[in-house]
Amino acid sequence: MKKIVILTLVLVSGLILIENGQAQDRTFGIGGIIGDPDGVSVKAWLSETTAIAGAVSVDLGENYSWVSFHADFLKQNTVVTWEEALLQTHFGGGVRFLSGDFEDFISLRAPIGIDVNAIDAPMEVFMEVVPTVDVDPEFYFYFSGAMGFRYYFGSD
Repeated sequence: MKKIVILTLVLVSGLILIENGQAQDRTFGIGGIIGDPDGVSVKAWLSETTAIAGAVSVDLGENYSWVSFHADFLKQNTVVTWEEALLQTHFGGGVRFLSGDFEDFISLRAPIGIDVNAIDAPMEVFMEVVPTVDVDPEFYFYFSGAMGFRYYFGSD
């Protein structure tokens, strides 16, 4: 459990330190996500069409507790440009680590989703469906999904 928490903190810190992304004059966004998982969502733009996105979720239940972290490399495509916003699609691949009281999981993810990026405000809303394969401790395929928002820092 300690290894997963330390890895999560290191990876999230690395996302925060990425300063070279300039997509839509944005670098780093942070916000909320609901679905699978519920927690804090982050996104760091690497270029106009690529980004790294992730989320951290913690549940400290009475009978069990767990921490979940995922990170995905995303390819972004602009579908429609409106006066106030961009409609984009994204797809990519990544990994999820979940560590709990009873068992730890490592999963491969393939997110597919849509994003609406406000042009005059540093905000983004998103929805995604994620085919997921648990590879450890045993093979298991399922779909998850989430929606959320991000506020961007470093916007002009």
